[in-house]
This record gives sequence, C-alpha cells and structure tokens, in this order.
Amino acid sequence: SGTCKLLHLMKWSRPEIANAVRELSKFMSGAGSAHLKAMYRVMNYCLNTPNRGKLLKPTRKCKDIAAHEFELDGYSDSDFAKDPIKRRSVSGYSVFLEGCPISTKSRMQRSTTLSVTEAELYAATECGQDLMFAMWILESMGLKVKKPMVLNIDNQGCIDLINSWSAGGRTRHMDTKMYYLRELKEQEPPLVVPKYIPGPLNVSDPFTKNVDGATFQK
Repeated sequence: SGTCKLLHLMKWSRPEIANAVRELSKFMSGAGSAHLKAMYRVMNYCLNTPNRGKLLKPTRKCKDIAAHEFELDGYSDSDFAKDPIKRRSVSGYSVFLEGCPISTKSRMQRSTTLSVTEAELYAATECGQDLMFAMWILESMGLKVKKPMVLNIDNQGCIDLINSWSAGGRTRHMDTKMYYLRELKEQEPPLVVPKYIPGPLNVSDPFTKNVDGATFQK
C-alpha cells in the first residue's frame, strides 16, 4: 500500500520520484527488507522536501486566446538494457505546455532494444506520441498550437536516424518507429522536429536512472 501511495504522489505532484517508484513497483509481491527500506527512503525524501513538486508557472502570458499559439515541447531519454533479467531499457520523457509539465513518464520499454540509439528512438517515439496527443486536445478545443513542436533528445545518433531515410543493417529493423517520427517531421508544416540537447540539460534524465546528487537537485 505504501508503494501505491507513492504512485499516486508521483503522478499528481512529485514526478522527480518516478524512477525510484517505478523500481519499487516491480516488487509489489515478494518484497524483502531491502525493498521496504528503499520505500521508506523515498517517503522520507517526500516528507523532508514539501516545497518541491510540479510547478505550473507558464513562461508566457496569453493576451488573446483566439490568436495565441500555444507552445508544446518534449524531452526524451532512455537508459540502455537496465533490467538484469529481460535486458529491457527504460524510457523517460516529459511534455511541457508553455513551460508547464503536463505529462511525465518513467517506464520499462515493452520490447528489447539492441542498441543505445534504438532505446533512445523508442523513448523519443513515445514522447512524440504524447506531443501529438496534447496537440489534438488543444486543437479540439479550438486553440492554436505553434508548429513545429520541438522534441529534445540527448542522443545524436537518434536525431540522425529521424532526419535521414537511410537504414543500414543495424537499423533496418527499426523502420516502423523511425517512419513515425520522420513523417511527423516531414509534414507541411512540420509537426515535430528533433533537437539535440546535452544530457545534463535533459529534464527527463532522472526518469531513467539514479543520477548524481547535483543533477537530481538541479
């Protein structure tokens, strides 16, 4: 029940605990003393940092809602082959509306990827899907969305694959996911464009792994 409470907290107000809670949720049955200790550690962190959490503070003000183009952008990251049993990778991504986090995710990928680049592409595709969903919601309300939406990725190989139609022997099996992001990029006007961002500046980095204290604090 403690992990369930943390899942609720993670979803609605404390996204920074997503990676820890994802790990805890793998041991809902058969948990040992080490898992209980880890759960208490996450709980103590939440109790000792009550002023942290989602901050809904838009970066711009809307003067005319009918003419305003809302900005959506995403950040994706992955950790390669983290699971010691199935060798699955972890996806982490965030979607922001006018600088406010509206969607955050940390979860094990549903299939086994064969390289770091493929794992990054998997996470980027999931983030791209969330960007499109947010765009459709806004447009269904009669609001405008600024295009193209920017998808920030900290893996240059992943960006090169999205921008290129070539596929070699090591990437041929990844066509489906590549085509989805390529088609979004090549719409007129483009719906999503990939942009490189250094790892330390990627806000989704802590959703995929246990980072150092300075990175987590930032």
